[in-house]
Amino acid sequence: MQVPHKESFVPRYAEKGIRQALIQKLARYVSGLNAVAVLLGSGYVQEAGVLFRTLDEIQEDIFFLATAETNGARTERHDKFLAAFYAEAVFARAEGSLDIPKPNLVPRKKIRAHTLNVAGQGINTSQALSASESVGTAYSGFVHAASENIMDMYGGNPPHFHIDGMLGTPRIEGYSRDAENRSGSVCLNNFPRFISGLRAGCYKCRVVHGGGGRLRRTDRRGGQLGAHRGFHLTRPASSSAGR
Repeated sequence: MQVPHKESFVPRYAEKGIRQALIQKLARYVSGLNAVAVLLGSGYVQEAGVLFRTLDEIQEDIFFLATAETNGARTERHDKFLAAFYAEAVFARAEGSLDIPKPNLVPRKKIRAHTLNVAGQGINTSQALSASESVGTAYSGFVHAASENIMDMYGGNPPHFHIDGMLGTPRIEGYSRDAENRSGSVCLNNFPRFISGLRAGCYKCRVVHGGGGRLRRTDRRGGQLGAHRGFHLTRPASSSAGR
């Protein structure tokens, strides 16, 4: 729906629930992956590292929200999460005010712990939480520009900071693998248990999703058009049928 704002309007969901939050989180996740591809294509690995941290937390949010729907595991923390997610801290401030109230966020550890406790059968929860914390800390150095991360830009002959990207250096291969690790769950077809009714063929490019295999794009005759280019959200079956 359209919500009036100043002399215009802003789009907002009329219903502010878990499913609407999931769609928004998925859209941002896919957009982030596309941004990583652009950055790595220009050699900007440090900036891609910042997005890796962002993508990891978005994915944690997705799993946290999804288990409330698929496992009947909704808790007070989900209500707290949604209240902060839909808080409108910037738009709700008084005209001319510089004060922006901080949202009452669910601690990251609680989000991770919930998902592991609900969906992590057979997993050592303590070890998994420790590993997640370590990964988050490692990529935090990119977000806050820690010295050890910045010095990863330094090298060459003569030694210098690669402020124009790091194409042609060994760093590209490693960061490309990191990006690939985050691109395996980007289509809604990979969340059939999380969002019922949204499993569908990809309307945008007719991707064939084959049980974890490499994505392929086909034409109407079933012929392969080439590797999947770009990430996207699928449309519900009811929306894509007949188009």
